[in-house]
Amino acid sequence: MDRAASAEATDAAPAFKAAAAKVPNDYTLRLTKYERVHVVGMRAEQLARGMQAFVPLPEPVRGASANDLFYDIAERELDQNKLPFIVVRQLLDGTSMHIRTSDPSAVSAASAASAVSAASP
Repeated sequence: MDRAASAEATDAAPAFKAAAAKVPNDYTLRLTKYERVHVVGMRAEQLARGMQAFVPLPEPVRGASANDLFYDIAERELDQNKLPFIVVRQLLDGTSMHIRTSDPSAVSAASAASAVSAASP
């Protein structure tokens, strides 16, 4: 690597770290709507394959498919902090953050409402 390329690389590093420092701390402690949907989807797939539910099963609704039931159970488990998953989020500075889905601050009513409002047209 020549000197010009190494100088550009070192100049870009502080800007990259500054961008990572601008992320608010409370944002990083909660699941994003994308992480939430990913966790619910993985858990619904586990339930469809025969895993035990961590919450009481709801009454089946007439006309609802089995997939709807699995997703409903998975969302209830996540909202009640019953899932033993750990979400690994890669940060801009190269480190990673581990967020437990059983932590009440990771899954709050605000993040659940934002995921629902974003999903509805």
